[in-house]
Amino acid sequence: MGIIKRQISTKDLFENIKSSLHKDESLFDKYKASDLLACVYTDIADARQIVEENKILNLYATVEKKEQYLEKTLKSHDAVGVSTCLDELLSTIDELPPKEVIEQTNYDEAYERHRVEETIVVLGDSHVNFFSGNEALTFLPIGQEINVSPQINGFPFTALHLGACLAYKSNMYGSSEGFLEKLDWLMEHFIIPGGKVVVSLGEIDIRCHVFKQTIRQGCSYEKIVDDILNNYFDMLLYVKEHGFTTYIWGPIASQTESCPVDGYLPRVGSEVERNLATRYFTDCARKRCQDMGIGLSSIFENMVDDNLKTRESFLCSDMCHLTQNVYDVAVEAWDKSGILR
Repeated sequence: MGIIKRQISTKDLFENIKSSLHKDESLFDKYKASDLLACVYTDIADARQIVEENKILNLYATVEKKEQYLEKTLKSHDAVGVSTCLDELLSTIDELPPKEVIEQTNYDEAYERHRVEETIVVLGDSHVNFFSGNEALTFLPIGQEINVSPQINGFPFTALHLGACLAYKSNMYGSSEGFLEKLDWLMEHFIIPGGKVVVSLGEIDIRCHVFKQTIRQGCSYEKIVDDILNNYFDMLLYVKEHGFTTYIWGPIASQTESCPVDGYLPRVGSEVERNLATRYFTDCARKRCQDMGIGLSSIFENMVDDNLKTRESFLCSDMCHLTQNVYDVAVEAWDKSGILR
């Protein structure tokens, strides 16, 4: 198994920023106070399972008080001021248990529940969060750059977020998110032998890459989706061959045109084009699943109207992920496909 690429820690990030700002004044405009504070907020949130709630709230409040000063010093290109503020933020993180302790505690709790309740493991991109019952994306680290979404609605799922992974690269070692390495680790160290595994991938491929590749390669979106599915099903068969009962959670309908575009959720192609590709992806995947003994569950057709426009009522506030208000629709689809039986 290859080495999983790890994201940079907040401490290393801040130290790099402090060093670079003293060398290159043009870099001040590259950073936003809100983004830097978000790193600290995430570190605090990662520890909320093992740190008293009052302390977590106090740490949040301490960080929040730094925002205006950090904004001011960044705007005025004050390298000393920024460095001082980042050091103070790092001292807040130092009050938390070590990362390894946090991850091990979260892992132990998630694994114990999976083992005792024989939960269904859902793994993949951020859309796994929906299975947990959480409206907002809610992830806790369990090691290997894998996160668990704490289950809050009583359903028998363990939702594992492996990163912003692509179906196209799911059968490749060495990808940027390390999906296949993480999958190997989970099959060896987490998932109960013979258990049910639901894989959720494809939405990012369709939203970000399919129509980019049609332009680059000068071909149809069907050709690009076929290439994605070839790789995706290589990986799914790999899971099945390891003795797991394997299912797909089909990609949901794409963002509407009315949703503002931002750097965190980019998109290429029109809403209708992306939904055409999603329908094609789902229809083709269903045929392959029937031939290979893999289950498929999807609510895509529930999410679009006759003009292939996405029904916004299915989406949460970020207009990209499902809202818990449609959980009953998903449960019906899961039950029909056999996931819940």
